Amino acid sequence: MKQKQRIGLVLSTCVLFVAGMTPALADEVNVTEFWNDKAAWEATVPVYETLDFTGFNDADWLSDQYADQGVTFSGTNQILETPGFLNDGWGVWGIGGSWVHFDEPMNWIAVDHPGRVKFALYLDEELIHVSSTFLYGGISPSIGHFSGIMVDFDFDTVWIHRPGSAGPNSFYDDLHYGNWAMVPAPGALALFGFAALGAARRRRV
Repeated sequence: MKQKQRIGLVLSTCVLFVAGMTPALADEVNVTEFWNDKAAWEATVPVYETLDFTGFNDADWLSDQYADQGVTFSGTNQILETPGFLNDGWGVWGIGGSWVHFDEPMNWIAVDHPGRVKFALYLDEELIHVSSTFLYGGISPSIGHFSGIMVDFDFDTVWIHRPGSAGPNSFYDDLHYGNWAMVPAPGALALFGFAALGAARRRRV
């Protein structure tokens, strides 16, 4: 797992209109979407953690391997080793889409991935918001993408899927997520030398 902390300016949000599935909230929700701009996502979210799916066997089924970190997976998810996952060669194949469950509510999520991806966000089993389809043009390049969102409401489950004629199967390399509760108190930041705006710390375990 990788963890990142950054104190910086939160970008202005945009208003998105949800179509297709019917969310539990009003038609308008405040969401910031990040299309192939990982640097902007990292500069915007104050804290995040990363699951990189390394350290397993190729074709292992993914379910509760990260339960001790508050993340579980349901549906049919397989850990794969393939060059298509550019970060480290390891990622997830969500057959029929990948359901990700968090022990505590989250406020932002992102993935590195090939192809297309879409997020459906739930809270207490109610659909709250459906993202845009993050679609990157053409067959080539079809790998090495980054898609993320930051929202002004809580969610505890995400369905990561790929819309289209090929079905909802999803592929993603690394999974990034976080919430406001992860943001250290100002005193803790000063204690660890994070008083300066924009200072960053990374940890990998």
